[in-house]
Amino acid sequence: MFLWRCKKLAKDNARTIDAIASEAGFANRSNFYRVFKRAQGISPTDYRLNH
Repeated sequence: MFLWRCKKLAKDNARTIDAIASEAGFANRSNFYRVFKRAQGISPTDYRLNH
């Protein structure tokens, strides 16, 4: 459920990746990027551009 929500938020161009990371409970963008990329195989920014 967590990653589904993060993926949905990543598609929303009105929010910055930093805002999404904070909303998801991450202390900083780096941690969010690492977890998202490990799970999805691409960064949140690349996911946003391709979906």
